[in-house]
Amino acid sequence: MRREIYLERFSYEESLEFLKRGFEEVEFKAPLTEIEEAVRQLNGVPGWLTLYGYCRAVRRLSHRDALNLVLEEGSALVVSELGGLMRSLRLGILRY
Repeated sequence: MRREIYLERFSYEESLEFLKRGFEEVEFKAPLTEIEEAVRQLNGVPGWLTLYGYCRAVRRLSHRDALNLVLEEGSALVVSELGGLMRSLRLGILRY
């Protein structure tokens, strides 16, 4: 079950440390180059970093598959939220 909490984006350094420590906790060895790419692509968003780490270390997806899955889910979420915003604007619930 997913839960939503709101956190500020992590800095590049915080994101690196977050993934490194998470992988250490579950004794998963991820190459630094992969961690760095994930950090650049996921732009410090804690939820996406967490999902990437889970997909890599627990589900054992390849780096590429884990990153693609997170980016696809992120894109779908953005489209869904934009759709909801547009519906609200059309119904007059929100004004711009």
